[in-house]
Amino acid sequence: MQTTGKLKVCQGLTLRQINELIKFSNTDPLILSTTHDKERFKDKQAFDAWHQKERKIYTLIDTNKKLCGIVWFGIKNMPKNIHYSSSLETDHYTITFAIRLYENARGKGLSKYFIDHAWELYRKTDEYYKNSNKGIWLETNINNFAAVSAYKKVGFKLVSKPDLSGQVLMVQQ
Repeated sequence: MQTTGKLKVCQGLTLRQINELIKFSNTDPLILSTTHDKERFKDKQAFDAWHQKERKIYTLIDTNKKLCGIVWFGIKNMPKNIHYSSSLETDHYTITFAIRLYENARGKGLSKYFIDHAWELYRKTDEYYKNSNKGIWLETNINNFAAVSAYKKVGFKLVSKPDLSGQVLMVQQ
C-alpha cells in the first residue's frame, strides 16, 4: 500500500467499492463520454464477468475507504490495426492498462502518482514476472485530453490514428 496525504493506493476492491465503481460508471459524465465502462460495469453481473478476465486491480481510496480511482492491468495482446506505424512490434505489447479517476480526485495532479504506484505494485506480481513480453498498451479517447496528457507524462506515446469513435492506442516506451 502506498499513500499520499489522505489517499492510499491499495490492491483489489471491496464490495462497497465495486458498488461505487458501478455507480460512477453509470453516472459520471466524463466516464460515460470517454470509456466503455457503462457496459463493462453496468451492474454487478457485468463487473463479475469482466473480473473473471483476471485483471490486477489497484484502487485509490480516501481515509473512509471510498473509491477515488481505479487502475487495472491485464494480459491481453495489443490488437492488430492498420493505423499503426509499420515499425511497431505489436507482439511485444501484451499487457493492457487502464486508469479512472473519479470526480473527487480529478484535477489534483494524482494520476501520475496513482499510475506510478500501481505500476510499481503490478511489477511485483507473478503475472508480470512470468510474462516474457512486458510491453504495455492502452486504448483511450483522443478527446479525453486530460487522460492523453497524463499518459504522456508516464511515458506513453500515441501509435495509432483515431478510429471512427475517437479511440486511439498508446504504448509505453
